[in-house]
Amino acid sequence: MADPMPIDRAATTARRWNAARFAGRVGVPLFLAIAVLWQAALFRQTTSGVYDEKLYLDLGLAAFQHGDFRLMEGLGVAPLPVLLSYWLPARAFPDGVSPAAFPEAIRLARLSHAILVGLPLVLLPYVWMARRRGCLAAAIVGGLLAFSPNVVAFAALATTDATIVVCSLLALAALAHYAAAPSALRVVGVGLALGLALSAKYSALFLLPVIFVVLVASHRSRRPAAAARKPRAGLLAWTVIRAAALTALLALLALGIVWMFYGFSRIPPFTRTWPEPGSVSPALAGLVDAGRTTALPAPIKGLIVQVAHASTGQDAFLMGARSTKGWWYYYPAAWLFKSTPAELVLTLALPLLLWFGRIRENRTAQVWLLALLALGGASLASSLDLGVRYILLLYFLLALSVVDLAADRLRTRLVCALALPLLLLQAGSAASTAPRHLSYFNGVFTRPGTAHERLADSNLDWGQDLPALKAELDRLGAHDTVLAYFGLAPVEAYGVIAVPWDSRDDRRVAECQCVAISATLLDGVSVPNDPFYEFRLLRPDARAGDSVFLYSLARGDVRRALAIARQRR
Repeated sequence: MADPMPIDRAATTARRWNAARFAGRVGVPLFLAIAVLWQAALFRQTTSGVYDEKLYLDLGLAAFQHGDFRLMEGLGVAPLPVLLSYWLPARAFPDGVSPAAFPEAIRLARLSHAILVGLPLVLLPYVWMARRRGCLAAAIVGGLLAFSPNVVAFAALATTDATIVVCSLLALAALAHYAAAPSALRVVGVGLALGLALSAKYSALFLLPVIFVVLVASHRSRRPAAAARKPRAGLLAWTVIRAAALTALLALLALGIVWMFYGFSRIPPFTRTWPEPGSVSPALAGLVDAGRTTALPAPIKGLIVQVAHASTGQDAFLMGARSTKGWWYYYPAAWLFKSTPAELVLTLALPLLLWFGRIRENRTAQVWLLALLALGGASLASSLDLGVRYILLLYFLLALSVVDLAADRLRTRLVCALALPLLLLQAGSAASTAPRHLSYFNGVFTRPGTAHERLADSNLDWGQDLPALKAELDRLGAHDTVLAYFGLAPVEAYGVIAVPWDSRDDRRVAECQCVAISATLLDGVSVPNDPFYEFRLLRPDARAGDSVFLYSLARGDVRRALAIARQRR
């Protein structure tokens, strides 16, 4: 009689292997979800509402409590992020948000955002990669993103930046699904996903050229019999025209989705004179004039405002220089300063994998790379050089592309051997900066304490350090402070007793013990006449977080610098 033990052992081994696979499929995404929510909670508990969160809170209250989208479109803000994040504050404060209740309102908005947007931000790439290359590759992608300081920061903040990434990934997933097997139903899915992306942020227009190129490639691979008899040049022209027409139809469908989120509202004519005459091209000026005289659908006016904003530019700072039109190399420089060492390694690895990989056979990777090129090219041409958040999607496209190409070309053991140190390095970067993820700069291209000499605005200082300022003032025993704050949050709600630096009350200013200046204003951004130039020549006595510099008024050079700043107000 045969010994049944080998069969039993094989069955036991199979059960254990299946149990381990199930635990991995469930445990890894659960771990990633906990890691993102935990880091977002640390950030939420230690920071004040940032500049844009105050704006979006006002927009959310107007939309939910009064059904009013006029202010939202006046600022060119797409509706979806506001609707996802600010429904909780609107329900909690039906009579409006007082300055004292502002921190609680922002806490609720961030909580909603972390669950509805922050979790999909990491889990969506995980699921996409798991379906393509298995749980191991998905765990590598998820780990790289869940411990990226930039990703964590915008997963925690109730702004538009994480929402546009999630919706753009959905649009690219729908496009890759269509490219694999083109059909009418799948192309409609592309249009619906594009509508979600435009509802998150109008900069999702960068997806249109990606869609157009994929449609051209797909149509050329499915030539109708009538078209096949045409000359090659005529066939190419017919294919391009057809793809362009279909792209235009998808754009119209997407705008309809955006309009639906606005409740199909029509925005009255603009009443302000912005942008100033001569600041934009004649064609754009005609569109703006149309917006001033005609009640157009809400998304059309939002697009007009955003395009006009991009054309006129905004104050920006890069390595000591200031400009309203920006620099073509701003985002490459921001990428070098703000990316972690692990992300810089991925950046170097991508061209090598493209050279040795089988990219021609990989339709999904082609879609990712087209999106990377489209967004990267748009960033080089952009006049709005305000922060690495504008290219946040590139971190996701980079991680997906590198891991996918490596899994396709290399053996599993080698992929694991290469990924483990990268994941440890990434986790170390997140741990080193927590909970100040927003102001992370790598030590490769930025010496400690000099980040404000590289970049400003949402890269470093978005008004998030009022709790740190309160703690530092208490430590110094400075109860009265002259404050130059880059933000819209009510400082008193965070316990900071301060006199505005440009106050006309000279007696009140003279009673203060120190001066606190936000890094963005210290760099001369978003304030006329560069009033704090003298302070950049002085050594600060302390810093609150990474973004607020404190100077003791017991020093004569500080009193002199403050007097000069107040003269320039």
